[in-house]
Amino acid sequence: MILIAAGLFIFNIGSANAFVVGWNLVRVSSCVGFQISGVDYLFVYPITGGVISTIDPTTIAAAAQFCANGNAFYIYFDGANWNGVLLYPGLR
Repeated sequence: MILIAAGLFIFNIGSANAFVVGWNLVRVSSCVGFQISGVDYLFVYPITGGVISTIDPTTIAAAAQFCANGNAFYIYFDGANWNGVLLYPGLR
């Protein structure tokens, strides 16, 4: 089963130079989620370094499960922003 969550809003991209335009594999080192003033945040720390983050509720719900299991997933980078996530259960 493939789950695609489009319309991802990422407001912080650390080490963006490590990513290319298009789909990029993110292998999760760790994740942290929290809420500030009623807004949910999810920060994903790839094993390659840097950080990616989102406030999109659909993406948080989908990606949080992958973070908890340490599974890898793909994120689409358009050259300036992240705007999609592609999840394959069991991908390492």
